[in-house]
Amino acid sequence: MSQDNTQCYYMIGIAGMGMCPLAIYLAQLGHSVSGWDDNLRPEIIDLLNANGVKIDFEKKLPEDCNIVIYSSAIGSENSIFQEAQKRNLSLLRRGTYLAEITRDKKLIAVVGSHGKTTTAAMLIHALKRAEFDFSFLLGALFVDAKLLPAFSSSSDWIIAEVDESDGTIDNFDPEITLVVNFDWDHPSQYPSIQDLENTFLNLFRRTRQCIIIPDSCAYLNELIKRNLHCEILSYGQKGNFQAIAHVNSEGMTTLMTEGVLSQKQFSIPNGGLFNAHNALAALSVVHCLLKKLPDEPFQDFLGVRRRQEYLYKSEKLNVMMDYAHHPTEIEALLNYIISFSAYQNIVVFQPHRYTRTQAYFKEFARVLSKADEVILLPVYAASEPFLNEGVSQRIVEAFPDPQGKLTLINEASEELFAKILSKSDVAANILFIGAGDIEMHALKYKVQLTRTEWWKSFCLSKSPGTKVAEFEPLASKTTLRLGGYARFYMEPASLADLIHVIKEAHSIKCPVFILGRGSNLIVPDEGFDGLVIRLSHAHWKEIRDLGNGRIWAGAGVRLKEICGYACKFGLAGFEFFEGIPGSLGGSLRMNAGAMGAWLFDVIESIKCITQEGHIKEFSKKDLTLGYRFCKDLENAFAIGAVLKGSQNEKQHVIRAKLDEFACKRKMTQPREPSAGCIFKNPQNHFAGALIDSVGLKGLKVGGAQVSSLHCNFIINNGDATSKDIVQLIHIIREKVYNNCGISLEPEVLFLGKKWDEELAVLKG
Repeated sequence: MSQDNTQCYYMIGIAGMGMCPLAIYLAQLGHSVSGWDDNLRPEIIDLLNANGVKIDFEKKLPEDCNIVIYSSAIGSENSIFQEAQKRNLSLLRRGTYLAEITRDKKLIAVVGSHGKTTTAAMLIHALKRAEFDFSFLLGALFVDAKLLPAFSSSSDWIIAEVDESDGTIDNFDPEITLVVNFDWDHPSQYPSIQDLENTFLNLFRRTRQCIIIPDSCAYLNELIKRNLHCEILSYGQKGNFQAIAHVNSEGMTTLMTEGVLSQKQFSIPNGGLFNAHNALAALSVVHCLLKKLPDEPFQDFLGVRRRQEYLYKSEKLNVMMDYAHHPTEIEALLNYIISFSAYQNIVVFQPHRYTRTQAYFKEFARVLSKADEVILLPVYAASEPFLNEGVSQRIVEAFPDPQGKLTLINEASEELFAKILSKSDVAANILFIGAGDIEMHALKYKVQLTRTEWWKSFCLSKSPGTKVAEFEPLASKTTLRLGGYARFYMEPASLADLIHVIKEAHSIKCPVFILGRGSNLIVPDEGFDGLVIRLSHAHWKEIRDLGNGRIWAGAGVRLKEICGYACKFGLAGFEFFEGIPGSLGGSLRMNAGAMGAWLFDVIESIKCITQEGHIKEFSKKDLTLGYRFCKDLENAFAIGAVLKGSQNEKQHVIRAKLDEFACKRKMTQPREPSAGCIFKNPQNHFAGALIDSVGLKGLKVGGAQVSSLHCNFIINNGDATSKDIVQLIHIIREKVYNNCGISLEPEVLFLGKKWDEELAVLKG
């Protein structure tokens, strides 16, 4: 296939660990490369962008695209795939195209059932240490973020992992084939071990220079006897390339080479005898190419992501993430950990593919039983259709004495974290194992642990009057009376404590929300995975007269209290506060209003604390204000304000107006729990009237209902969930848009969520 610089590539599933390196490699060759994926992580977006690869968020093929590459996880029902077919574009599976671009090079193919990625990474690192010139494509990311997973050189040599899982292995013609091991896997592609055997045998027959195999694998030693014409070499204790491995009491692994490799001792950064095996395999290829080994071939090698990758280490707790998804791999990992650690081993395992689980559920049960405790997740399908005989329950049924040792949970992360966070105080190795999206659970748990350690430290240093809690229920603290818990909760008694906690939270990227009376707020059913601060201590409820009609009020003061204080001193202009059921801090954030007036009509200046923990003061003229927002408080938290009334007035006159507004509010607003107005009023319209006009008054979803008194209120009938509320918001927006052509914008906050993402399913 032509490799000129005019090619325009599009990659479907570009974030996959096979696709991402290929995209970078093609961009290095000077091609135009773009692509789409439905699972784009920020680190992958940044990596691709930094290497000249464009991310397509709209699923739109470029007009000048002439080659489309897709991952094996992409089916023909994909809309981009179908568009490429309609345009008669060159449409190639990732493995097929990789074989195409390596055909004119001397390919070093790393193959085998387990350990290909780690072995390839070790080989790449050792050859770099030897200053050998070559290209490579790795099937993962290096732990060292400075290293790219692909490199294009003018050299004839190229290293790539050749994966048998999708059958594209049949397209490769290697110069050197390095076999790490042989184990029956991928039963959907290879119904029997003989099918896989034939695939490897055919690859060996297409290999031009030499095949390197482990001397301990009986299957491979039989295969190489079948009419192979290239050189056969082996590695192991009795092979052409020999070494002895040792794991010490701390898990450190060393490799002592001998024979043609000469007597040298190397430290293996990834522990375990299986990684010593991988290292010797890599060194065998190095010696084939160079006839010698570089000094310290694995020096500074930090490993590969998701391969025995430690995410967290402390005196009592170690958290590791590993890609193991076959019983052989899991057993090797557990044997290694057990060999040097006396801690409890708690495994969180996500089976990968229904067909593999069906074939190996008994073996999974056997090897997992070596752990002290197993938390089992549902099968990660990896594009396979559902197979009832291949679900996680099969492992449970085959597990020896699962009572108290094995727990099958659903995929909801809060259930998983509740289970494993309870283990934080025991000496344990927590192992996240699997090839699916379990990585996201592992990384989230790492964040949880980091935050937990930070929180424990803060709780020891806070002042005595500051209240703190974990997993604090929030429903009772909101006017809507629903929602889950706050992971961390605090009621600071001083400015010093508030500044301290905000600075620390910012440093570890823990989200912070300051809660007032809880009006204008929906708390998700799953809660808020961050810090909620409530300024309910007396320190934040100070009101004092500053003279000349000016009042200082802390952020924790209820607007109703400001009404009463102003009335007592004969200050007019605050009466409309009677119609706003919130505290000053939250009302400032959204420039709350009622009875035709706005909060900032009476604000002279505000004092706030930034997300970085710095105190700032703004006069009203310096603020950017609008309908239901104060831009300056989007990334800062109000802690108080100076308010100025419009005129002096007699108390009874002010009181009469307050009573009038209170009566009007009671007559026009529901008494049931609500968050206040759900939608902003569109220009020249009232949201409530629009909702009423399309016949939605009284509409119910679960325990949530559009108020019959005021249609811009959604009330909680006693058992509503946030899911009910959000579903009702979806229905309202869709019907108003379809009937009136107006897109209603939520006024209410959704804690920890973004409305544009929640409502993205609607057009308008």
